[in-house]
Amino acid sequence: MLIDDAIRLFLDSIGRSEEYEFYLNKFRTDRSSCFAILCPDEESCRSGSDALGLAVGFLLRLDLLPALLLSGPRASVMLAALEDQEPDIVVWRPAFRASQATDADRAELARFIESARRRRSAPTLVWEGETLLPALEFLASAVAARVHLIRMRGALKSEDGQNLLYVHESDQNGVEREDRALASAALDLARRSDTIHISVTSPFNIMKEIFTVKGAGTIVRRGSRILELTPPYALDRERLKGLLTASFRKRLLDESCIDRASAIYLEENYTGAILIEETPQGAYLSKFAVDTQARGVGVAQELWERAARRHPALYWRSRVSNSINRWYARLADGLQRVAPWMIFWRGVRPEQIPDIIAACRSRPEDFAPREALPGS
Repeated sequence: MLIDDAIRLFLDSIGRSEEYEFYLNKFRTDRSSCFAILCPDEESCRSGSDALGLAVGFLLRLDLLPALLLSGPRASVMLAALEDQEPDIVVWRPAFRASQATDADRAELARFIESARRRRSAPTLVWEGETLLPALEFLASAVAARVHLIRMRGALKSEDGQNLLYVHESDQNGVEREDRALASAALDLARRSDTIHISVTSPFNIMKEIFTVKGAGTIVRRGSRILELTPPYALDRERLKGLLTASFRKRLLDESCIDRASAIYLEENYTGAILIEETPQGAYLSKFAVDTQARGVGVAQELWERAARRHPALYWRSRVSNSINRWYARLADGLQRVAPWMIFWRGVRPEQIPDIIAACRSRPEDFAPREALPGS
């Protein structure tokens, strides 16, 4: 992949190369008219226009075409604030309502975007006669399924003022009162499309939000449908094996780990799964797998919440080198490093811990060495 030195240096400053290269490949192979729709609010246009312009410039240099949406009666004021920084944009003012768009309107929009692409500039819709949600519902189907809502306040906040990584329908009551209207509007938009991706971030964190798994904002989504399976399992065994192999990037040595599971928590499209075994020491989290495409959108958190609710006492192990260990440490009541493993537990009695550590150390490997899987 060709990335000039300045861009690579910038991307290296916000995340790991394997992450941003994965997302670059993903975005560049998408067939949407634009890579994403950026929706700055008025304060972002006024106080964060330099950061917005910088992000737009970087995306264009990466051959990713962002569309900007400025909607509502203050759209021209927002445009004037942006233009003070001379960002690389071209402007179109739609004269129709989103709900009444005709084929001719869609064709005009497509021509505008293609013209902007040829000029290597970001197409910017200044839509004074339309409010945000109808405009986005129309554009999400016609232009791009990725929507980034940009505000100086950044991510949505919890009731105790902490940044929220994810918000979905089942937990929107945990959103700070000041942010509930925005969360509700974003969820309303998410309900109208199976494919839309919505995030809330700041103009200073756009690139980190886009190109890292952890992100720098809040993902707003309807939530996954998590299946709770017990033996005998009604599942596609080959798809589950494929998920495990892709997630761990290793070949499964012994698929009996699937048969030993007393419960499987499975995202309905096989983008993530947790396998639980009942052992003499208690419930053991045998496998926690999330497909690469689903990382960073909240599937792992949803799986964990469902499994932990059903199994308040759990223990598990993870390779010392596993980058997810920091997240595991936040979930656990305690941990012990016994190379090559980090051993975690929660909800267990203190007297059980020595037996848990011994059980984790003595368990055989379930996967072949990484070198045994081509392309890993």
